[in-house]
Amino acid sequence: MATEVLDVVNSMTDFILKYALALAATSALAMALLEAWKSIVKSRERFHMRCLYDWISAAPLPAPDVVQPAPNFHDRVYRQLILLTTGEKLDERYGLKDIERASFELSPSSALFALTEERMLGQIQEAADLVLSNPSVYPEFYAFLTEGASKDDIVMWQRESTQVPGEGADPQKMKARVDAFSRLTKFVKRRLDSLQIAMSYEWASWNQWCSIVVGATLLFVSLVYLQWSDSSSVADSGTWFRIVLASLAGGMVAPVAKDLVTALRKVRSGG
Repeated sequence: MATEVLDVVNSMTDFILKYALALAATSALAMALLEAWKSIVKSRERFHMRCLYDWISAAPLPAPDVVQPAPNFHDRVYRQLILLTTGEKLDERYGLKDIERASFELSPSSALFALTEERMLGQIQEAADLVLSNPSVYPEFYAFLTEGASKDDIVMWQRESTQVPGEGADPQKMKARVDAFSRLTKFVKRRLDSLQIAMSYEWASWNQWCSIVVGATLLFVSLVYLQWSDSSSVADSGTWFRIVLASLAGGMVAPVAKDLVTALRKVRSGG
């Protein structure tokens, strides 16, 4: 009985493995086409531009006692971000909305968007550290980065950051100053971490959906070609339904087909 069960399992494994290999090949081709398309249209760079646009434009205007409100607050934040991450000073006429309308073209001022996600967020983190050390030099960016933190900490550090403690300084006041800076630093780091998590999740989801669509399309074209090449068969409504269903199911399974092939081969080898 055990031998018969093993024979059945092996036959099922052989049957599924054939389709898994085809799906794995389809997945590899789909990913290659996606990578080529992303390289041609600069989709990653455009994605970074859109994420930073949404991140900055969603911030509310700061309180008047933090920074003087201005109608071009978000534009100033963006220009200071580019200055601190690329060293390029944007013209005053250049605003945040320009990156939403513009197509990506590599230049020193747009080099930030061409970086990988980890390196881009690393550059922004370094810029944030510089801003926290000099809040009076970059008031708009400071107000943006600390938005949501304790208002007392924001105002205290903005006021005390340029003060040099002398002899006989009040220990309690110095401790409050250091604690405020520490809380702001950790808060800003958490903000940037949440931005990176959201960007990673959205980018991965977008890639997964695109791979499913491309994989399903490749399978559909392949099945239609096989159907047309078989002159003995007639494509009725039931056949088209099965082709569409098989394409959709194959497109969803294709991204994990490589892992499935590995697992099935282990089953066959007794691993």
